[in-house]
Amino acid sequence: LTQQLQQPLLLTRTPFNFTPVEDPLPLIYSLQNANATAILDAMLAINAEHEILNAQFYNGPITEVIVVQVHDRIGYLYLLIDSLRRVKDVEDCLLVFSHDVYSSAINALVRSIRFARVLQQLLFILIIDQLPKLQSLVTLNSPLQIFYPYTKQIYFDRFPGNDPRDCPRDAGLYRARQLGCNNAEWPDKYGHYRESKYTQTKHHWLYKMNRLFERSPVLANFTGQFVFLEEDHYVVEDLLHMLRLMVAARKDLSQNVEILTLGTYEKKPDFTRNTAQVVVDKWVSSFHNMGMSFSRAIWDQIKPCLPAFCSFDDYNWDWSLNHILTKCTKRPFQTMVIRISPRVFHIGQCGVHHKNKVCNPALLSSKLDRMLANNIAKLYPDQLMFNAKLKIRARALKPNGGWGDLRDRRLCSSFFNSSESPPSGLPYGM
Repeated sequence: LTQQLQQPLLLTRTPFNFTPVEDPLPLIYSLQNANATAILDAMLAINAEHEILNAQFYNGPITEVIVVQVHDRIGYLYLLIDSLRRVKDVEDCLLVFSHDVYSSAINALVRSIRFARVLQQLLFILIIDQLPKLQSLVTLNSPLQIFYPYTKQIYFDRFPGNDPRDCPRDAGLYRARQLGCNNAEWPDKYGHYRESKYTQTKHHWLYKMNRLFERSPVLANFTGQFVFLEEDHYVVEDLLHMLRLMVAARKDLSQNVEILTLGTYEKKPDFTRNTAQVVVDKWVSSFHNMGMSFSRAIWDQIKPCLPAFCSFDDYNWDWSLNHILTKCTKRPFQTMVIRISPRVFHIGQCGVHHKNKVCNPALLSSKLDRMLANNIAKLYPDQLMFNAKLKIRARALKPNGGWGDLRDRRLCSSFFNSSESPPSGLPYGM
């Protein structure tokens, strides 16, 4: 890995060859077996660097910021990074990776990127009794990635992880009170109690957004487009070309368009015809949550509604966002979405919401590559074609629950509200 990083940068689209190797930092997956000194040494080693990776190779202004939310599926992440490598003009972008798991293999994978600038941003504070010492050394533009610090990987035996004294999901209020469990009085609207494997993603999403827009000096003056991806997404090479066409076309519309959507859940994507077809419609989370893009100005419209985001009884960040964009903002948000030829695909066959027995993301990405290669002439259109609105049959917004625990709501609010403290026992200001 060291030899690879020391090689001269190749601006050609050479294959992204990476073999996971042992990181000089300890691999910390189970902190039950790690001592505080080892963890602290690892974090201080990471935080010793203070720069944007690869900046010496790219001197021009940053045109877009591409943000990837990462959990622990390195196979998917590898494929996403490989698809990003092929995106035209990606070298003009800044890549940001936001993690809720510390993995030396994933860290090494991200550190191996040479085709674009990568924000060296690490906000992972672990040792409560060493907090003042750590905070004096961590800066907002220190190495490589954002780390969500309240992860259940660290808090494995207490909130926001799995506290054995918390109520079982299906205990019910009467039994929970008999058990005397921690959160007996805070079931969700369906009578169920929190599950940390689900609540963490919503926390991570808001923490990431707040860090990007409110607490990163590197991005403080950036007014361009942010593109939001996840580890199990896969992108098309003219992603930025299409985004720039959409930004330009939006200026000529008579209606407001707050969010640009580069991906769809189209069951039968078609690249054989006009791949520039777009439509403007109301933003609906279940249709338009993939490959979203918006600017700081749009985030400023969302910010006043974050209390409603944190109090909405749904563990999904996108459903919670849907709630505030229809109930709280001055008007419902609209999106411009690519109709039948999405530039962002979802290849995640296994994960939090997907439990397929056979997980083969490489097979699916290969199919996509063949489809795109067969229709390469249809990419990079000169202009967009606006179609009539899609007939989206969006069901009435009904919260999914899983977010009734007062501690989740307080932790969520603490990310953006300086007067709101995290639940007892959690450090403040991470």
